[in-house]
Amino acid sequence: MSAPAEHLEYEDDPDFPSGPWTGYWLEGGCRFRQDLGLKFLHGMVEGEGIDTVGRFRIAGTYDVESHEVAWEKTYFGAYAVGYRGYREINGIWGVWENEGKRGGFHVWPRPEKQPDPPPQKERFEDDDEAVAAIEPGIIYG
Repeated sequence: MSAPAEHLEYEDDPDFPSGPWTGYWLEGGCRFRQDLGLKFLHGMVEGEGIDTVGRFRIAGTYDVESHEVAWEKTYFGAYAVGYRGYREINGIWGVWENEGKRGGFHVWPRPEKQPDPPPQKERFEDDDEAVAAIEPGIIYG
């Protein structure tokens, strides 16, 4: 009798590596940095991150054959932004949209040499405490 197969915890497709990702979103002619921790598994993507607006959660889907990706980026205690994109050799490119506003974005797996963003407290008593702990990303003009 053979040993049971190990449970796959992350996507094994190299185009969708789980772990730290980085990139930016565009609005008003400016690029705004975002750092994300993404987990890809069985067509679902989830994670958390931080950008100049604040801390957020990611929940959505991806397809290893079509390379299409869609997720909702929900800021803690605030609003959500829809993201739709396509995975190609240099990362995921696409468009974000929220309440009639839209812009582009680009994210890619973070190189191992790039340092992690500053540590954040993981649990907060309330939204005000979470907002006070935000260390914003870098704004590129």
